Amino acid sequence: MRYVSLIGCLLALVSSVQALVIIDSILATQCIYTMKDYDWGCNSTGQGAKAYSCRCHNVDWVGSVTNCLESKGVNNSREFIDHAYRHLRGRCISKGHIDWPVDVLKWYQQNATNYIKEPLSTDLTTTLHHPITVNETKYAYYEKSFNHIYAQVVRSQAYQWGYVFFWTFVIVCGTILNFSRHFIFNYTGLGKSKHTSSFFKTIRSRFILPNLVSKSYYRIFSIIPIHIPNTQESIILAFFSIYTVLACCTGYTIELPNAYMNGHIWQLLDLIGYRTALGAFALIPPTFFFGIRNNPFIKLTGSSIQTFMVYHKWSAWAMCINALIHSAVWTDYTIREGDYKAWAMDAYWQWGIAGTTVCFLMLFFAGAWFRELTYELFLIIHQLFGVFLIVTMWFHCNTLGWMGWLYATIVIWCYDRVVRFLSVLANGGAKTAKITRLNEDLLRVVVDRPVNSTYFPGSFYYFYFLNMNMRFYQSHPFSVMKSKRAGEEDCYAVVVKCHKGITRKIMNQLERLRNRNSTFVDVCTEGPYGAPITLRNHEQYVFICAGVGFTPCYAQAVDLVEKSAKTGRAKVIKFLWVVRDTEYYNLFKEDFEYLADNGVEVTVITTRESGDQTTDDHLKNNTSDEEVENTNCCCKESMTLMKRHGGISPQMLGHRPSPSQLVKDTELTGSTCFITSGPVSFVDEVRAAVCEVVKDANVRVDLYDESFSM
Repeated sequence: MRYVSLIGCLLALVSSVQALVIIDSILATQCIYTMKDYDWGCNSTGQGAKAYSCRCHNVDWVGSVTNCLESKGVNNSREFIDHAYRHLRGRCISKGHIDWPVDVLKWYQQNATNYIKEPLSTDLTTTLHHPITVNETKYAYYEKSFNHIYAQVVRSQAYQWGYVFFWTFVIVCGTILNFSRHFIFNYTGLGKSKHTSSFFKTIRSRFILPNLVSKSYYRIFSIIPIHIPNTQESIILAFFSIYTVLACCTGYTIELPNAYMNGHIWQLLDLIGYRTALGAFALIPPTFFFGIRNNPFIKLTGSSIQTFMVYHKWSAWAMCINALIHSAVWTDYTIREGDYKAWAMDAYWQWGIAGTTVCFLMLFFAGAWFRELTYELFLIIHQLFGVFLIVTMWFHCNTLGWMGWLYATIVIWCYDRVVRFLSVLANGGAKTAKITRLNEDLLRVVVDRPVNSTYFPGSFYYFYFLNMNMRFYQSHPFSVMKSKRAGEEDCYAVVVKCHKGITRKIMNQLERLRNRNSTFVDVCTEGPYGAPITLRNHEQYVFICAGVGFTPCYAQAVDLVEKSAKTGRAKVIKFLWVVRDTEYYNLFKEDFEYLADNGVEVTVITTRESGDQTTDDHLKNNTSDEEVENTNCCCKESMTLMKRHGGISPQMLGHRPSPSQLVKDTELTGSTCFITSGPVSFVDEVRAAVCEVVKDANVRVDLYDESFSM
C-alpha cells in the first residue's frame, strides 16, 4: 500500500504541470498578440525583449491588454481571468523588466475604461496615446491561430503521458505475473504439473528464459564492453523504441496561415521542438526511478535490479535523444530567423544548453568501459551529474512550465536518500565487522546480524567502511549469506573478490599487518536489496555456481535446508561449485560441510591442480567475465562430498564437465529448479543449457539467475 501511495503522490505532483509561455494562458496570449500590431511608439510589432521593454512601460498598452482580458474572458471563471493577469505580469517581468502586481494591472484596466476608444486603421501606423478596445477580426485570427497551437501542445502532452503509461503497463503486467508465480503456482501446486505442454515449453524456452543472443556480454574490438538485454527485456525495449519514434515523428498538423508561425517549416520546427521537449521532460522521472536503490517496482514485479538498470539506461537514452532534437530544432530555428545571438543571451537558453550537455556527459561517463576503468569515480560523477541535471532543468523551465515533472523527480531523489538513511539506522547503525584475508584475492567479512533483520536469501547489502583510509563516504554492494560456522551463528558473512578501489585498499592494509590476517573495522550496512525468489514448490533444486559467485546460491541452499527442517518435507538439493583449485574448497570447507551434513549433495569441481598457474577462463570470477570455453575436458580434479558414517570424504570423479554438461547430466526426477550465479559468461551457458532442457522435459523446469553484472 505504501508503494501505491508513493506512486499516487508522484502522479499528483506531475499532474500539477503548467504550460509553455504561449499557452500558459491562451487568453493572455491572444490579447497580447492582438494589441502588438498597433503603434505604441516602440517601432516594433515583434515579441522580443526590446518590444516588451517599451510596451510594458506604456500604461495605454497595459490598459488595452487588460481590458481585452476582461471582455474576452467574460464567459470564463474568475480564476481563468486572474491567471491571464498573472501571465501578463510574468511576461513583463521576464521580457520588459518591470513588475506590475495583479492588483495594479486590474486598477489600470478599470482606469482604462474612462479613456478607451475603438481602434482605427490609422492606429497601426500612428502612435496611440489612449487605450483601445478589441478589434474582433484581428482577435478572431489570433484566437484561431493559438487554439491550433494549443491543440498541438495538448497532443504533445498526450504523447508525453504515453511514456508514463507505457512503463506503468509494463510494471502492472510484471506485478500480475509475479503475483501469479508466487501465490498461485507456489501455493497451489500448479507449478509442478502445469505449463509442460509443448506450447508453454516453446514460449518459455524461446521467449521467457533465454538471452536474446547466445551471450549477454560482448566486447567490441575486444575493448568496448556492451551488455545485451535478455529476450523479455528486448521485446519490451523494442516496443519502447517504436513508441519513442512514433511520439517524436507523428501527429503533426500544420495549419496556415497562422499568426504564431506563418510558414510550414517554421511551424513544423516549433511543434517538433515542443514535442521532444515534453518527451524529454516526461522521461526524467522514470529514468531516476529505475536507477535508484530503493526501487519499489523490484519487489512488486519480482524483476532483478539488473532489469531495471537496463530500463534506466534506455529511458536515459530516449530522454537525451529527445533533448538533443529539441536543442537542435530550436538552434536551427533561431539561426534561420537570424536571432540566435539575442536568444543565446537569455538565461533559460543557456541553462538549456547546459542541461543537454550534462545529459550526454552522463551517458558518456556511464559507459561500461568507464565503469570497468574506475567504478568508484563513475559513481561520484553519475550522482553529481544527476543533481546538475535537475538544477539545469529547473532554471531552464521555471518560467516555461511543466515543473511538475521536476517536482516528481526531486521527490524520487529525496525519497531514495531518506530510505537509505533509515535503512542504515534499521540495521543498527555503526557496528564492528571482522575482515579476514583468505588469500591474495579474497576477503571474508563477518558482521553481526541486525536485531530486526529483513534479510532474505540472495539479497545484497551496501557496506560503508567507517575508516578514513577506506573511503567512508562510499558504499559498496556485496551478496550476504548467513554464516553457519561455529561462533558465528548470529552473523552474516560476505566473500569479497578484490579488484581495484576500496577492496584492494582493504587487502593492502591487511597485508601490512604483521602476523595477522584479520582486522576489525566499524561498518554501516544498508539493505537488504534485490528481488526475493521463492523456492517452495519444486521437488529438486540444482545449484550451479562458479568462484566466489557461490555466495547467493549458498544463501538460497541454506534457506531451503532450514525450511525443510521446519516443515519436515525433504527436498532433493544438489550443489555444484566450480572453482579454480582445492584451495578454494579448503577456505570454505566448514560452510559446505554444513550443507552436506544436512542432506545436500555437494559437488566441488576444480579446473587445475592446486598451485598450477594455468587457469580456465570458466573460473576467472571477475567483472570482465572472460569468454567461457564450452569444453568437456578430462583429467581434472573433482570431488563429491557426501555424508559417510558421520564424516565427510571426497570422491574423485576424474573429469570436469562444462556448465552446459552439468545441466544436461541432471536427472529430472521431478519438477526441477536450477539456480545459478557466477561470471556472466558462465551464467549464459547455464541459461542456454536449461532452455534446451525445457524443450524436451516432461516436468516443470525453472531457472533463477542470482548473478549481477552490468
